Amino acid sequence: MLRYDLTLPLLLSVRWTGTRQELRAAGKVYRVENESSTHLEAFHQLELFAADVRGRLDVWAFAGRILEAVDRLVPQAEVRISPTDYPMCARAFTLDVHHEGDWREIMAWGEYADWVLRGIAPNPSSHVAIGAGFGLERAAGLRFGIRDVRQIAGARVDA
Repeated sequence: MLRYDLTLPLLLSVRWTGTRQELRAAGKVYRVENESSTHLEAFHQLELFAADVRGRLDVWAFAGRILEAVDRLVPQAEVRISPTDYPMCARAFTLDVHHEGDWREIMAWGEYADWVLRGIAPNPSSHVAIGAGFGLERAAGLRFGIRDVRQIAGARVDA
């Protein structure tokens, strides 16, 4: 979540218009990291963004929508929500899914910090913005029983 190469352009395009805003963006993002069965240096991510007046948008109601999506992806899977830190968030959480004996992180979400919100809405005390990011290779791995996301990155479809 909140990968600068995908999130920052999305945030720069947003300004409060007086009504709830919901945006989606997907693309390939990059990080310098040793690849493993759960981490790729280049991967696909879905970013979700919502902004509204406080009280009409809540980080936990947003989490409910996320949990519904995860339940459709991996029905009745056990999930774990843990607090985490992101520089652009006042508070943030990761979501892990218990699958085939392992806990696998598939996404994170959070409420943007006031310093970020000031660029979007006129008053951080009366507005809120929430962002989420799904690692699509990780989600596909859960859905289709692929334990190593490197298999997805190297896959080809022959016609």
